Amino acid sequence: MALLDTGASVNVLPYEIGLQLGAVWEEQTVPIQLSGNLAQMEARGLVLSATIAEFSSVLANEILVAGNLFSTLVDLVVW
Repeated sequence: MALLDTGASVNVLPYEIGLQLGAVWEEQTVPIQLSGNLAQMEARGLVLSATIAEFSSVLANEILVAGNLFSTLVDLVVW
């Protein structure tokens, strides 16, 4: 199972996966109002930060990709 960053302004993390990542949902006090088919679901804000691995910087199509920023550049895929 995985969570994809599809460029949406909000990503929805399933409750059980949050628990596996160490989230204590009862301590999250920022309510989030979802829309669409999730509008009736309770949602709370949770900030997650992770580093997959350290990578060397590369130059691809004239865009500098700093290795230690990989986790923040999830939408950028260089083939």
